[in-house]
Amino acid sequence: MTINKLINKFIIFLVYNGHISTHIIFKNKSYYKKTLLFLFIKFYTLKGVYVCTISNILNYPYNGCRLKKRKFK
Repeated sequence: MTINKLINKFIIFLVYNGHISTHIIFKNKSYYKKTLLFLFIKFYTLKGVYVCTISNILNYPYNGCRLKKRKFK
């Protein structure tokens, strides 16, 4: 199953169950951002799925152990 068909089924599920307003959260290495946004915009104009927020989670490396062992001069 392609990502387009999966997202289409998910959006139809949202409309059928009455979850019209949605929040989109992307992780750092999401390769399907453009496809997701394009499909949500398409269904926004046709079916009335409203996108409330679009957020992106950026992962940053935690360097706690190394900071304790490093000697600053």
